[in-house]
Amino acid sequence: TGNLIVGRLDTSTPQAYFSGFIDEVAVYSTALSSSEVLNVYNGTITKDGMVLYLSFDEGSGSSSEDLSGALIEYSEMV
Repeated sequence: TGNLIVGRLDTSTPQAYFSGFIDEVAVYSTALSSSEVLNVYNGTITKDGMVLYLSFDEGSGSSSEDLSGALIEYSEMV
């Protein structure tokens, strides 16, 4: 196991940040089927197997609420 890093290539390269906007992040415990991926693309997000969902709708700040309903622990968002 290791840390989940979103928007950055790795922790050892300071210049490796994604240069764009990330609207939302969803993490599932299993791979999604092609029809499930298409549903997510079209705006229908399934909660089956979801372990993390960050919508980044807070408007400002450096943290986001996990809206998945899963009880997981994460320590830092940068």
